[in-house]
Amino acid sequence: MSWDQVAIGEVAEIVSGATPKSSVADYWGGDVAWATPTDLSKLKGKHLAHTERTITRKGLSSCAARVLPANSVLFSSRAPIGLVAINTKPMATNQGFKSFVPSNELDANFLFWWLNANRQRLEDLGTGATFKEVSKRVVSEVQIPLPPIGEQRRIAAILDKADAIRRKREQALDQADEFLKSVFVDMFGDPASGTTEFATTPLGELVDPSRGISYGIVQRGPETPNGVPVVRISNIVTDRFDGMHLVRTSKEISSKYRRTVLKGGELLLSIRGTVGRVAISPAEAAGFNVSREVAVIPLLDGVDPVFVRALMLTDGAQRFMTENIKGVAQRGINLKDVRLLPVPRPSEEIVSKFTSIVERTNSIVKKLGVDAPLFEALSQRAFSGSL
Repeated sequence: MSWDQVAIGEVAEIVSGATPKSSVADYWGGDVAWATPTDLSKLKGKHLAHTERTITRKGLSSCAARVLPANSVLFSSRAPIGLVAINTKPMATNQGFKSFVPSNELDANFLFWWLNANRQRLEDLGTGATFKEVSKRVVSEVQIPLPPIGEQRRIAAILDKADAIRRKREQALDQADEFLKSVFVDMFGDPASGTTEFATTPLGELVDPSRGISYGIVQRGPETPNGVPVVRISNIVTDRFDGMHLVRTSKEISSKYRRTVLKGGELLLSIRGTVGRVAISPAEAAGFNVSREVAVIPLLDGVDPVFVRALMLTDGAQRFMTENIKGVAQRGINLKDVRLLPVPRPSEEIVSKFTSIVERTNSIVKKLGVDAPLFEALSQRAFSGSL
């Protein structure tokens, strides 16, 4: 089924945000909710009801900000591009937004899910030297499908239900990791806190010396259709690999970073910005590469990545990484410090007992609901007219 394509600006009013002067106390702490991209980054669902900061009516009138009616679609247009939410009450935003007030032809929930499914496409429209931003003009010209309003609502309702199931699965994954963290500490202690009965070895000594611990591509260049997928921090979700919204770079650029071309089974660690997320690269990620914010840790044969991942999620290991974060403009952990993380060395039999517990736990969780790749596939079907 094919639908008409229209520019967003034809079916929604696009509203930019603004910020009152921070030095004027009378502008802040009033009754006007005022959203920033940080508010959206903390959301667990799609609705935004409260903001961290508020402004006064006087502050609102002092700048170009406008109060958006409830059920508008908030879209962050810089730092970062592509966060989306629907406000449940009137609110203004800062200058990091190009928000949408849908007309009667466009359902807010449908637009929310379309923006969510096309985040990478929208990121690629950003321009700027210091940081990328999508302009109001560019946003207004973006083409979206426009099925009848009833069909829009049907599609949005299906994606709402699928997302609710996906989030329950993510909650189960979080609970599973908390359980496994407790099991790990019970069995092996917390080596980074000095509470283990086993001898320890620095992580760097358990790594394949032909590759070492390395971070990936510094500049991936423009998006390359059919190019090499690049794993970013956003692809390490709930401390697991998430194949949604992968960007792609050219084979030529990827070949310059051979040490971080994945084979499957490596540990992936976020080392800049958000430090300490850990995942294991799946077999289907073979041939992918990673961004500079992600370190690839290829372990020696015989060193179980499931065991080491569990270690890296313990409170002690997370604290170890946090205490070693350095930098001002770009905060992160140096690879030489990552190599020093102490790893306990119990017998293979004990490690095997632990990994069998992990496998049984994960097999239960895998039976729950919709995972990220399935949800992405569902979204693509929805907006191609085949749902």
